[in-house]
Amino acid sequence: MPSLRNIFHRIFQQMGAFLFSWDALIFCFFCLLSTGIWFASNLNKSRETSKSTDYSGINETIVYTEKTIETPIVCTNVPASETMITFPEHVKITARIPLSDYSSLSATDFRCECTYPLHDADQISVQVTCTNKEVASFRFEPEEVEYLIEKTVY
Repeated sequence: MPSLRNIFHRIFQQMGAFLFSWDALIFCFFCLLSTGIWFASNLNKSRETSKSTDYSGINETIVYTEKTIETPIVCTNVPASETMITFPEHVKITARIPLSDYSSLSATDFRCECTYPLHDADQISVQVTCTNKEVASFRFEPEEVEYLIEKTVY
């Protein structure tokens, strides 16, 4: 059984042979190259973030809150001889908005639409669009509504 000293001696011999070989030189070259690329890309990112801050160098913290609004559903592409009624008639929208813009958010900032169905279906989907650029995100319910089509008799 080999002694511990012999095992360490053999390991150091193999490490020394590797360190003075072409393989080690190629390995070190690629390590330095990848480190340089990483450093250059991170240096560029730090410049981009410094451009996005204001001139005083102070970052402003934005506090978000949620506001819930009810908006009526507008039916589109309905033939003139028919009327389309949705159940429910309103969509409840919960919007995530900066606290400073809470009071300015209203139902007119959203448009809820249902398109006249081309084939029979029990429910139709609701599409909601937002025109307020301060709204970070929003969710709404219901995503699908039931409807009734009344034919107008002249």
